[in-house]
Amino acid sequence: MNRILGCVLATTMTLLCGCIPAASSEILEADSPVKYLFASWSLDTTTRELFSPDNCLISLTSTEFSLLHAFVSHPHIVLSREVLLNLAKGRGGDVYDRSIDTLISRLRKKIEPDPKKPCFIKTIWGGGYQFSCEVENG
Repeated sequence: MNRILGCVLATTMTLLCGCIPAASSEILEADSPVKYLFASWSLDTTTRELFSPDNCLISLTSTEFSLLHAFVSHPHIVLSREVLLNLAKGRGGDVYDRSIDTLISRLRKKIEPDPKKPCFIKTIWGGGYQFSCEVENG
């Protein structure tokens, strides 16, 4: 019963605020493709490897990989800080927990053409973050 209530609450929150609340993080862990392609980048979830547009292997920490995987598997969806912390670190977070901002900053430095003017990972004020690229399953 609690799980059903949680899903109803998550769906309602998504419709009302346009973001995915922490209670629905299990939705984000659904089966996903093995490879994602975005802006000439390639993320292989089996080998946990990221390749740049010029086919260079980009080193990612486990947390950075989890964060990028959450983004590419849910493009154009606003993900709250709490959901991202749960997905990236396996723990719930406080809305005011700024450690996710540091993780996002590190990931932006690795994938954004200009990390100071990000075009892939957008900050949605009051909502969280959104992956703004078109993503294909490869």
